Amino acid sequence: MAMKMLVITLGVILVALAVVVFSTLAIRAVKGGGQTASAPQPALPGEGGSRRPIQALLPAGSRVVSTTLGDGRLAVTTEGPEGSIVILFDARTLAETGRLQLGGPR
Repeated sequence: MAMKMLVITLGVILVALAVVVFSTLAIRAVKGGGQTASAPQPALPGEGGSRRPIQALLPAGSRVVSTTLGDGRLAVTTEGPEGSIVILFDARTLAETGRLQLGGPR
């Protein structure tokens, strides 16, 4: 008799846990649940952000090769006589946060 009660009790607990899990999944699917990490939006002119242009000093003869936005940073890659330089900006304030010198003169 005790074994029968144990099996019934465990069955009820199992069903209750299954209901909790599936109802949680259903609620999150309907509401789009959970926190999603998103990259901070850059301050763009005309969108309530900074209206000043980004200014950075480049070595003479340098040109911008690429730009990348991610993880709250704007990376501008330049090439010139002194090699490649990656200039990092904060995406929200557009302030220069650092420079990486890659390679030497070509």
